[in-house]
Amino acid sequence: TMIGVCITVITLFKVTETHMATFADEILGIDAFIFIISCFVSYMSLRKDNNRKLEWFADVVFFTGMFVMVFVVIMIVFLA
Repeated sequence: TMIGVCITVITLFKVTETHMATFADEILGIDAFIFIISCFVSYMSLRKDNNRKLEWFADVVFFTGMFVMVFVVIMIVFLA
């Protein structure tokens, strides 16, 4: 879902030709990649029995992606 949100916002920037899109869309592209990594690590942690380290790493990567998304939202709200 979060990957879809990133791609949707990138698409909206491209359609509206926003001047600030050069930074925000690039950051959201990296953020989508962060969410993909989180998804893969989360899946690996489900496949292994009782692997707390992978669960912890998946959580850290996911929350990192969320913080990046909050940063982009702040950029959009205050710089647009």
